[in-house]
Amino acid sequence: MIAMIASVAVIYANRSGQAFQANSVSAYQHAMAQQAAETGLTNFVRRVELDIVAMDGGAAAGTILAKAAPSGGAAACVPNTSIFPYEFTGTYSASKTSFDAGKYYTGAVTLLAKPAEVPTSTSIDPKLAWRVKGRIDGSYLHITAEGCAGNTQTGHDICKDATTKAVARRSMKIAGKFSAGGSAITLGKYADANATLDVTATALTNLPECAVTYGESFNKIASADHKYRCAGQPGGFASGTPGCPPSADSSLQTDMFQRFFGGSVKADVVALANKVANSCTGNLNIAALPTVRPVATGKSPIIVINGDLNSCNIVNGPANAIYIHQGNVNGSVNVMSGGFFYTNNVLQNGAIYIVDGMLAVEGVWDSATGAASTNTPGSNDKSDATSGTADATNHAAFGALTIVYKNGINFNPELPNSSGSNNGSWIDF
Repeated sequence: MIAMIASVAVIYANRSGQAFQANSVSAYQHAMAQQAAETGLTNFVRRVELDIVAMDGGAAAGTILAKAAPSGGAAACVPNTSIFPYEFTGTYSASKTSFDAGKYYTGAVTLLAKPAEVPTSTSIDPKLAWRVKGRIDGSYLHITAEGCAGNTQTGHDICKDATTKAVARRSMKIAGKFSAGGSAITLGKYADANATLDVTATALTNLPECAVTYGESFNKIASADHKYRCAGQPGGFASGTPGCPPSADSSLQTDMFQRFFGGSVKADVVALANKVANSCTGNLNIAALPTVRPVATGKSPIIVINGDLNSCNIVNGPANAIYIHQGNVNGSVNVMSGGFFYTNNVLQNGAIYIVDGMLAVEGVWDSATGAASTNTPGSNDKSDATSGTADATNHAAFGALTIVYKNGINFNPELPNSSGSNNGSWIDF
């Protein structure tokens, strides 16, 4: 009886030891798979960062990311199709924003050299490998990395049949370069104007692809000298027969700033201002403003104007400046030194003139904001310019809008860091 009891005790002790050993081995393998997943994730993030550096240097594409293609329709007239300035290359993508179901960015974890005292016949390689997928959502790149131990496969099938796996996830916020598109005037919402419109360029070979691109509606009447010029139509045109009629793109109604500024939000770009001005009535001498930050070598200066511009002349500005106006243009404004001028609303009653530049209006070109969606006589509406003489006189933008166009490739502001990775990833076994 004593011998039998002792034997049973030994059996259970052995089983317990085996279970502990199995659990230890399993935990070790899971830990190794986790490390492999993190290795793949880190490799992917670094590859993306190198792609961005390459494209900032002029390359069309990297290994994983390529520059975002322009939108359909008047393709060259609007900025990026989304607030994310890049898309996946065809090597991996099922679409511009997601990896193909059967494709991965892959790799294996190479071990250090085998110690000399370990026999060659002894297998010490745990066969660690990883494969990674990406997905674009808004201004974020979401990354899923799968790591494994005991891998026996290669290519896109790597880790497919491994028995021990771990998953690491991370999100990267991506910002890119300034993208102005090819429109001399870009309206996020609508135009309701009783005004002449003259779009030209210092040289006909540098004409915009589109004179005006708008997001919602374009209602306008003009006098006989109304003309606009665009690439492929180099002549001046009388009212009713423009060379390049206004082009609609409904996507401009959302995320317009981020599309121009490579995914960066306005607050982040404003924080990088080289000079800051307040509201203006009369003249605004840019050269007299104190320098908040020095302009980086080869970059366009960023000039932030807070408050409304009330019949303001902007003078002595640097060449190729980026103006971010956080207010409304009331009456008239003249940007005599040139530049890319981004504003909230143009509530025009007078002449507006921008030489060697472009105009982007996040909201409306009208006499006032808050227009109703249908015409009501005597009140501000989106279509007063075309609904009758009285309404056109009282409730539509009035004056002349003149743009001497300068191509957006001439503007290159310093923007926030290209990428940022959130290290708070989590692991799924």
